Amino acid sequence: MKFRLSVILILVSVVVGYSSTTEIKIKNIKDFYNKAINEVPLLRFINSKEGIGYSYFLEFLNSQLTSDSTKINALLDNSLSIYSDKGYTYDEFLNPNYIQILKNLIDDSNYFSVTTKDTTALSDILENVFYYERNGNEFILEEEKIPFYKQENGFSFKKDISIVTTEESTYLLYGKIHNFFKKGKEWSFYFDVNQKTLNGYFETERFSDNSSKFNISDLEEEKIFGDILDIHKIKKDKFISYIQEFLIPHDEFSKNNFLMILNALDDEEFLMVDSRNIIDNNEYSFLVFSPINLDEIEEFLNRKNLIKGQLGTFNYFKISHDKVGYPVYVYYDNNETIFSTLFPEDMRIYLGEVNRFKYLRTYDSIEKRENLERINIIDLERYFSNKFYSTSSSFITLEYFTEENKEFVNIHIK
Repeated sequence: MKFRLSVILILVSVVVGYSSTTEIKIKNIKDFYNKAINEVPLLRFINSKEGIGYSYFLEFLNSQLTSDSTKINALLDNSLSIYSDKGYTYDEFLNPNYIQILKNLIDDSNYFSVTTKDTTALSDILENVFYYERNGNEFILEEEKIPFYKQENGFSFKKDISIVTTEESTYLLYGKIHNFFKKGKEWSFYFDVNQKTLNGYFETERFSDNSSKFNISDLEEEKIFGDILDIHKIKKDKFISYIQEFLIPHDEFSKNNFLMILNALDDEEFLMVDSRNIIDNNEYSFLVFSPINLDEIEEFLNRKNLIKGQLGTFNYFKISHDKVGYPVYVYYDNNETIFSTLFPEDMRIYLGEVNRFKYLRTYDSIEKRENLERINIIDLERYFSNKFYSTSSSFITLEYFTEENKEFVNIHIK
């Protein structure tokens, strides 16, 4: 039971961490634990002793809490609501000391409430985990006082306010967030679990929609590789500034070569995949899906003394200067061009062994498939294998789209 409590506290801290005004409601803490933590592979792995390392948190709770399992179980069988006006940035949550992070969330909240009729286990947490001192109907830390009030259906902390229960919702966790994604908008959200996947849905108003859209089926026959993928459309005149930060050296030789290749692309706007290796920070690839003028490329290569070769249906050449920056290669066929730091011997493996996109498990997880603005995919399998010698096949996908003057972001955690 104490382990369940540690997991719920961690999840609440993560959700709160990306907002400046937050309202989070968990319909039933125990139900959320059973359906999310016990069923979703990534969350189960993160909180295992063999996983990312939250076992210290469990051990700390076991040593600190005095309540028996019956009282903790009764506490978990309730709804929890947290309300906060304080803004948080992601870097505030990179600290491995989650106990301190959670304590800060409680300190900074406007108020929070629990639909329990018994404060014994709750007092146990505040006193023995967050080191508050109880004095009658108040909890005290240094000079700060947190009063709590008994309501008809539970307890409210900091404010004497009626508790709105979460029983009216069918979702495990829901609420609203202001400034989510740092766009200055208010987002409503909810989470549920289906087929061992935690699904989050975010929605906000949108007053204009001039973004380019694509269908994921446009890529289903392509070989898409990489652990971290960012899929979207981009205009040709924006492409060089987009990738220069990550890939192209800032010397005239490489820039001129790159501009020549860019000019040979037929489309003024094209679908691209930003592909990265989760283990090697120097491994970047940008997959551009546009017909290319092969005659212009051939003429260019005849004028330049560049390293070149062939990999199956792809030709390639080295675009960067030998003495400037990280080596950059261009791989191309009739309809695809890849700008990459991968050496030919490594690219040969990707092009030869990777399945077509439609056969990947990450492709199956994509729920919204038409009129998309962007898709992000984070495949954690190699990361867990390399760092933890685990066979976990966990991943995260995000879908961005607009419909009827509303902006949506869907998140799927497997």
